[in-house]
Amino acid sequence: MFNGAGVFLTPQGNPVVTGTVISSTTQNNTITDLSNGLTNCITKDGQSTPTNNIPLGNNKLTGLANATNPQDAVALSQLVARGINAASTIAVAVSSTWPSTYGGASVYINSPTATTQVLPLAASVPAGSRISILIAANGIATIQRQGTDTISTPASSTATSFSMSGFDTATLESNGGTNWYVISGELQQNSSVTYNNTAGVGGTNQAITNVTGSRGIGTTYSNTTTKPIFVSVSFSATSSGLITYQLNSAQCGVKSVPNGSFDTFTFLVPPGANYNLTISTGTFALNIWTEIR
Repeated sequence: MFNGAGVFLTPQGNPVVTGTVISSTTQNNTITDLSNGLTNCITKDGQSTPTNNIPLGNNKLTGLANATNPQDAVALSQLVARGINAASTIAVAVSSTWPSTYGGASVYINSPTATTQVLPLAASVPAGSRISILIAANGIATIQRQGTDTISTPASSTATSFSMSGFDTATLESNGGTNWYVISGELQQNSSVTYNNTAGVGGTNQAITNVTGSRGIGTTYSNTTTKPIFVSVSFSATSSGLITYQLNSAQCGVKSVPNGSFDTFTFLVPPGANYNLTISTGTFALNIWTEIR
């Protein structure tokens, strides 16, 4: 049997002595004890299931397959591919061609002059890999495809490049083939422009307005207009944590953001409703807050 510290102890009567008769009691007790001990072990082919937490003593689970179910253990490579890689925040100050190692990274472009940043080949990173981009204040950059890849943006599904300026953010996702997709962020939204599409979210004669200077995380605001307001808020975690947005004190969305990473909330505020961003854990910085109002 095991002694509670992982050491298997042989039963009484062992070891046997050469030239003596082995009693059936000793033999049977030994076989029973071995059987019980082996039954308490984890089998490598998955026949048995642990009945308690398994302490690993600061060792690793290695060679993990990619998780497919909600309760599966997640491999680090999956987190990196999805842009959850707190250790990989890269500052770029000159024009450059990005290697495949930028897949899963947050890239901060802090050049005071215009630069051209060439994306990695979409096929050079796993499908689903994401790159988060933030432009510094008063900066400007052209994000360009590599080779014959295409970039799907809100303006074009077959773009070869797009422009970003001060405090713009963008998250791109690779399909693992020849395409990058802009899946979130605020591009070229630092000045008010008229939004005249009556079929759109905001309605007639509303404007995309940068309200960063009059907004803050943790403060509640009200939609005092007669139309819905579309809100887009970009933020970064200065220490890993959870951040939520609320409408009329009801939690409507939550995000877990690693230290050094950027993320965005977008939501609609009905007329007369209150709205805010609230930090549950960690610390966060507001990057840009825009509203169609």
